[in-house]
Amino acid sequence: MAQPREADGRYRQSALSLKREFPDYCKFPRFRAAEPGSVTTEVSMKYMLLIYGDETALNESEREACYVESTQLAQEIKSKGQYLAANPLYPTASATSVRMREGKRLVTDGPFAETREQLGGYFLIDARDLDEAIGVATRIPMARKGTVEIRPVIEIAGLPAG
Repeated sequence: MAQPREADGRYRQSALSLKREFPDYCKFPRFRAAEPGSVTTEVSMKYMLLIYGDETALNESEREACYVESTQLAQEIKSKGQYLAANPLYPTASATSVRMREGKRLVTDGPFAETREQLGGYFLIDARDLDEAIGVATRIPMARKGTVEIRPVIEIAGLPAG
């Protein structure tokens, strides 16, 4: 389903709009202080930025440059309080897929599915809304050669903090 846009063209997906749209999933919005020591709070949302691309698209020097640029982006968003985690992944040849069917474990080498683009890494960020998450995603180097999928993270009570 396409995200609704406001008249100014911006997306307005936020923790509160997701809670309204998916009430069974979004029961625990988080709040953060607008400034350290401030009593003003704003709702924030965790977003997973999944980075897809052809894992053979970059040569070794391009891959290293991508890592450097990604590290710089991570440092910048950390200084703004948005960074939670980020990592590239090893190629799909190193993947192992696990399925449980009728109580039996099925383990296979390789990715879950053969696709044109492969999951190559991720950023986990904290953002006010989808617009802010899109702003970060557009700065991920592989967005220029592949796709960055943005998914809101459901936070459930009882999980240990990272």
